Amino acid sequence: MTNLNVKEERESDVTHANLLCTSEKPVEEIARSLEAANSVHTLLDRGTAWCRVGRYEDGLSDFDCLLKLESRCLPALLARARIYVKLLRFDDALQDYDTILSADPHEMDAWTERAAVKLHFHRAAEALQDIEMAQSILLSSPATSTPISTSIPMQTAQPSLSNTAIRATRGRALQMLGRHEQALVEFNAILNADPSDTKHLSQRRESLTETGRHRESLQDLDRLIKLDPTEAELYIARGDAYSGLGQFEKALRNYIRAGQLDSSRVGYQIKAAQTLSKLCRHTECIEYCTGSLLVDPENDSLLKIRGQSYLYLGKFNDAFTDFEKVLLVCPEDEQALEVLTQLPLIIKPVEGIKSRVSISSNVLESIPSLSHRAAVMMNSERFEDALRLFDTLIKMNPNNAQTFGNRGLAFYHLKQFDNSLNDFNTALSLEPDNESILQLRADLLSELQRFDEACSDWNRLVELTQANDIECLIKRGYVLKMMNRSEDALTDFNAALHLDGSDIMALSHRAAVNEALSRYEESIQDVDSILNQDPNNAKALVAKGQLLQYLGRFDESKTVILRAVELFSEYLESSPNDGETLYRRAKAYNLIDKNVEAVADLDRLIALQPTSPPVLLLRGATLFQLERYKEALNDFEFLSESDPLNMSYLEYKENTISVLDSTRDRGSSLGSSWKSSFIGRRLSYSSMVM
Repeated sequence: MTNLNVKEERESDVTHANLLCTSEKPVEEIARSLEAANSVHTLLDRGTAWCRVGRYEDGLSDFDCLLKLESRCLPALLARARIYVKLLRFDDALQDYDTILSADPHEMDAWTERAAVKLHFHRAAEALQDIEMAQSILLSSPATSTPISTSIPMQTAQPSLSNTAIRATRGRALQMLGRHEQALVEFNAILNADPSDTKHLSQRRESLTETGRHRESLQDLDRLIKLDPTEAELYIARGDAYSGLGQFEKALRNYIRAGQLDSSRVGYQIKAAQTLSKLCRHTECIEYCTGSLLVDPENDSLLKIRGQSYLYLGKFNDAFTDFEKVLLVCPEDEQALEVLTQLPLIIKPVEGIKSRVSISSNVLESIPSLSHRAAVMMNSERFEDALRLFDTLIKMNPNNAQTFGNRGLAFYHLKQFDNSLNDFNTALSLEPDNESILQLRADLLSELQRFDEACSDWNRLVELTQANDIECLIKRGYVLKMMNRSEDALTDFNAALHLDGSDIMALSHRAAVNEALSRYEESIQDVDSILNQDPNNAKALVAKGQLLQYLGRFDESKTVILRAVELFSEYLESSPNDGETLYRRAKAYNLIDKNVEAVADLDRLIALQPTSPPVLLLRGATLFQLERYKEALNDFEFLSESDPLNMSYLEYKENTISVLDSTRDRGSSLGSSWKSSFIGRRLSYSSMVM
């Protein structure tokens, strides 16, 4: 028989089988007809073909018909079991797998697939037994072990089984049993063979998180988020990992991003609200909870979080209202009951309206722990009271690094920098790699201009965060710049922008370094990147205007700076006493030689801040440009007396005196020269940061 004749006969068999299977003849008659046409094989092939095109119900119909003819046909049983899995009929699938394994206990595919089905029922211990049977079969005869039929479509369940499939199912079973270290062995082996396997990358991440290996978990999550940046659950998981590391700011950003991607999941918003509360950002926490409660007005978790924040801020009437709502939803909620029994000590009903009273000692007594009371005091800026509580806590437990860190922060707010630094040092002697306290000490050392020591702390933080923390890279870059290590600073800012090319702080710092190195074109590129994100960023417009002046492009500079002045003026209409905006508008006026307007702004600002050195310095320089030398001298003399060691102040003072003592011609010449020197100097590093 030729191949053509075989093909024609095969097609005839399939056609015959199709007709018979759709007829209403008795099964016995169908059986006799199909036997002559090799009917079992035909039904098996046709059922398989249906599955390959996704017509599982049709395939199931053929396999049902086949198994009525030959009930122990193992390929058909396996194929039908897989269809049942696809159709989520797991009980039916288990029955078929049981039948297969009772007939052939060496069928590896059936053991592994049955294990996967048992995982759907959370029968992890039984699944593990099944997978170990499959593994023993694979190890005993890897070369000869053959599945029942490799022609059956595997879309319905696990792929045709291999060591990888066995490892995957075993890893998942171990994970469900809480045996995460063993599960990691399986997932690591799979990912070593195929690093792009995202399913098992995700499962490995779960076990890493459960075992407290948050840094490794973050690496997996970063990869997964790059592949699917719209999956909200990944941001929640990354937030949990950061939270486990105590990096609550980063956790918060991820929780908020998850809520933005899926606003219907109130659970995401609860995590963000809880984190805001942990950070003692209670005003923001209240605003966030209020927005989230629009979606779910009776969510008891959000009501409790908001109520607790109201308590911390001393807004007891609002707190009372929220905890009353909690009891309406959950009448036996212990926290709500406890708060509402304490609040009558603070607020008293008057004609049905709760009257507000001032914070008293009763408030603190209602807070269950000393550490919470201290947090309330810190949040309400009662730093001296907080210090006394931290002293008590340290006496109770002199080995708690976080308490020393918190007391150091209280000292910092009281400007007791030596005490603050001593406490940070003690905390880090107890926990050398406590990231939050390392950052506090590094920031304090930077403020004290002890840049070498600050750099050492930032080096350690960059190492701990594996150079993946933008804030650490930016702050180390700033310290390196202050140490005159501009190229090293650029390396850090470049690394930060590699992680997030739109980070405004990194862009503005890099622009400042390039400006200081006279790389004006590169600096303008970074400022333009900022303006692309926010065309109305007035600070960036001023910076660009000054850079354009350095390049001699004065007309462009004036246009840009005038736009900045408009924006500053718009803001000052609603906030006329905003000191920072007044100062920045004065500098902008100064850059375009509108010195009268600049002095007017600076006079207003000095009325608000009479002894601010930057403001007095700018006014003195602007008055000098206006040839109002005596008034300029008054400002420079005040600065020189307040800081006798500042040689710049002394230089400005002496130059002004020299002008006043000179003849008019000589004075004009000298004044012009000094004006050029003074005003033409580049912006300071900090003033370039937007």
